[in-house]
Amino acid sequence: DTATAAASSTDSDFPSITGTEKSSVTCTSKGDTRKISVLNVEGGGCGVVYNKAGADKTVAMAKNSLDHCDTVSNKIKTNLEGAGYDCGGGAAAPAAGTSSDTQKQ
Repeated sequence: DTATAAASSTDSDFPSITGTEKSSVTCTSKGDTRKISVLNVEGGGCGVVYNKAGADKTVAMAKNSLDHCDTVSNKIKTNLEGAGYDCGGGAAAPAAGTSSDTQKQ
């Protein structure tokens, strides 16, 4: 699966990114859904895309330390859970095709 994220120039200095989804987690609270996706970016590196109200925003990128994207994703998940969101527990789920236990969009 490939995913594209468009970053708002007023909210972030990160460009939109395209890549293969490595993992994702979906969090819900009172009908509000947020999705955090970690992408393996074309050309190397990774990026984190945060979807809120149906709009994608690139919130982190890394070229060398790919663990950085997982760290940022987990921090956002922890913050959402602290705000009362249900993120399904556990770490971000692997993207489809990488595990038998996957989440779909």
